[in-house]
Amino acid sequence: YSASSGTSNVATIIGLGEALSFLMSIGLDKIEEQVLKLSNYCRKKVSEIDGLEVISPSDDSVSSAIVSVRCQKANNRDLFQALRNENIIVKLLPKYNALRFSAHIFNTKEDIDKLTEKLEKLLS
Repeated sequence: YSASSGTSNVATIIGLGEALSFLMSIGLDKIEEQVLKLSNYCRKKVSEIDGLEVISPSDDSVSSAIVSVRCQKANNRDLFQALRNENIIVKLLPKYNALRFSAHIFNTKEDIDKLTEKLEKLLS
């Protein structure tokens, strides 16, 4: 016998179901295809920026929607904060003086362009 008090988080449970329904309506294959296109585009764009070294694999068979870059000419925390101030949210990887960019179905090429334009300005 287990006694529990309070109520279940019904809104979260319903929201999770709706989110899964939304993803399934698009199709996981289409989502994967789109996020890999975006990450390849991102990898190409950031590899052209002086002062960043792409550390994510470029081989499609082992790549994902994540692109990580080592900051060679700047402190990653400074870049992280400057991007955050522009509402560009990235992951800080302090151990490697790196940043991680993650693409998903709600991202666009324009988002990648905004990110890379800001990085170019910050590193010039």
